[in-house]
Amino acid sequence: MLAALFKFRGGVKPASHKDESTRAPIARAPLPARLVVPLRQSAGGTPLPLVAAGQ
Repeated sequence: MLAALFKFRGGVKPASHKDESTRAPIARAPLPARLVVPLRQSAGGTPLPLVAAGQ
């Protein structure tokens, strides 16, 4: 399906702005006030979470 949308080969290789991401060190991102993790996938049964809301 995606192959029909993108008819170029070799991927995207942007010429600019590459060095902006390599100059800064990796930093930890803060946790949001609310984090939603979708458990349902496209195949298989309904998953059961091992934690409760608020843990």
